[in-house]
Amino acid sequence: MGSVIGSMAGSCAATCMCAACTKCCPNQSHTTRIPYAIVTLFSILVGIIMKNLGQETLVKVFHYSIKLCNSDTCLGNEVIYRVSFCLFCFYLMHVLVVRCVPVFHIVMWPLKLLIYVGLTVATFFIHNDFFVGYAEVARVLSILFLVMQVFIFIDFAYTWNEKWTEGAEDAETTSRGKLIALVVISLGALVASYVCLGLLFHYFAGGDCHTNNFVISMTIIFSLLHTVLAISSWCEHGALLPSALVTLYSTYLTYSSLSSDPDRECNPFGYDKSGAQVWIGLVILCCSIVWAGMSASKNLSAFQMPDKDEESAHRAPILDRDDVENGSAANDDGYNASSNAHTVVNDKDVNAQVDSSRVPSSSDFTPEEVKLNFWFHCMMACAATYMAMLLTNWGEPSTDTAEIDLSETSMWVKIVSCWLTNVLYLWTLIAPKICGSRTFE
Repeated sequence: MGSVIGSMAGSCAATCMCAACTKCCPNQSHTTRIPYAIVTLFSILVGIIMKNLGQETLVKVFHYSIKLCNSDTCLGNEVIYRVSFCLFCFYLMHVLVVRCVPVFHIVMWPLKLLIYVGLTVATFFIHNDFFVGYAEVARVLSILFLVMQVFIFIDFAYTWNEKWTEGAEDAETTSRGKLIALVVISLGALVASYVCLGLLFHYFAGGDCHTNNFVISMTIIFSLLHTVLAISSWCEHGALLPSALVTLYSTYLTYSSLSSDPDRECNPFGYDKSGAQVWIGLVILCCSIVWAGMSASKNLSAFQMPDKDEESAHRAPILDRDDVENGSAANDDGYNASSNAHTVVNDKDVNAQVDSSRVPSSSDFTPEEVKLNFWFHCMMACAATYMAMLLTNWGEPSTDTAEIDLSETSMWVKIVSCWLTNVLYLWTLIAPKICGSRTFE
């Protein structure tokens, strides 16, 4: 149904897969992030509507009544930059505050919305020259956002494979069903990828489309290289599933990049879109940006280094020293210890129920929850800049709704993302051999 729909549907599918294998902190509720998702979704929709449907209405109503809008500030890419900057400042405010006042993540919503509306109005009084600089900053942060998604996806692929192959050395504890499912999923992903790559050759390559031929060929070469390497005896830690998932993700990025090609001869689906197709694609675009930011913020293991203090805290004994000396933990099977631990958990649950009506405070947040909320707002701030780049074709002027995500810049950003994904995955395969003195986990 066109490049926008395919591109955004693929992005949504990729982030869904990452979220499916993610575990959040037990005390962190998903509901606390729903208001932020609504604010982000609302901002994106407002930006799209103002850019494409408000070209006459906004100028007439706001310019002649309160002198707020004119043809330079309320039309085209400029209005997208203003909405994106407002959303970026909204999340930057949280980044700066939640570390010191963790409860700010879930309270003061009337004040937050008032600040958000005030920021939105204030942006229309800022000269356009300011947003030329903001666009450059947004490009950098958007690229950082895409790179972080690459790390997260590779980490997700390894985590999935590790979870489903745990205990493979012990036949009694091995889930044969999971192992069979891994093989089926891996082979299915590879077959689907190569079929899609063949279709890409049919629709997007041939003739004078030399760039498209090269991009598709590189995807196939990368896939064959890391797949053979992963299943070889030389790479002991390699596995078929991560290679298959990287191949599938690379195939999607390849399709998405070719769908952004502004050359009509090499992109047969880029311009022949009906109004309904365009708006369905835009709705998917809104949802995928929100989902990408929220799902990426849940999985931080690809960026975190183990903390020795935290590890020692996790290994701290449940029983006090006096209990050990008195022999309360003398049973070899650890029955008393586990019972005491169970009692502690139950007491904590009871206290939580008793205090459920109490107004939350910063002391209710654990260090891990504070860290997760901090990174959540960082990722959503980057997602706000990424929204600006997608809706403006990475800064290229366009007033046609059907030409969203159709530009040379957008095309090459996705191509580079595809190559970066494969290069980083190949590095994870060969790094333990090249850097044998280091430990990789």
